Amino acid sequence: MRELPRDESLVRGAMVRAMDGLAPPAGLVHGAIELARRRRKRARAAGLGAGLCVAAAAATAALALTAGPGGAAGPPATPPAAPPAPSAVPSASRTPDSADFASRWDEDHRWQIAVTLRELLAPAVADVTPVEGEDFRYDGEGQGGEVFPITFSVRPAGDGPEASPCERADSDLGACASHMLADGTPVAVYTGQSDGLSRIAALLRFGGEELLVEVRPDAGSRTSAPVTTAHLLDVVADPRIRPLATLPDGG
Repeated sequence: MRELPRDESLVRGAMVRAMDGLAPPAGLVHGAIELARRRRKRARAAGLGAGLCVAAAAATAALALTAGPGGAAGPPATPPAAPPAPSAVPSASRTPDSADFASRWDEDHRWQIAVTLRELLAPAVADVTPVEGEDFRYDGEGQGGEVFPITFSVRPAGDGPEASPCERADSDLGACASHMLADGTPVAVYTGQSDGLSRIAALLRFGGEELLVEVRPDAGSRTSAPVTTAHLLDVVADPRIRPLATLPDGG
């Protein structure tokens, strides 16, 4: 009789014991052994497949970490270079006008001008207040509630002496008449009409500055400016005016 392989011998012995000493049917032992072998092969194959899946997953993750947009691997993106700083280009300059200078007066200075004008223009004008947003404009309130627009502006004087205060007469201000203050300062006084109502202005130079003081009519109440030439000359001659008429910031 042939000698049984070890696996088959073990299986046959186990079957004989289980069947209480009876021999198992022919072929049953061999079939059981083949079935066990196939199961072991499948188990090993499954283990190998699982290992390959784990390795593949690890490789995929590594590629994903280094991949650029679209999944393609590539070198890490470098940050964009900072744009060059803009070169300093000086802005175009222009000669400042009276509005430019007046806009640099602070509110305290403007109120000092308003208070001084109120004192000097009384009793023709009862009160003077700065106009918000128009730095060289003021409102003069009349005794009857009228509102007379007042201009108090300063600008650099032109070059060279003038033969007469009206040498550079401004026709927009009206007819010009030359006057002289007690200290020898020449003054151009302009009188004219605005919608049939009288207005008056004084223009004078001192040092390197030019001062314009103008009182216009109240168009709403149809009331002419209540200031005469003599009164306006007294206003611009007052010693309190020139310190207020200096160019701001050392103009």
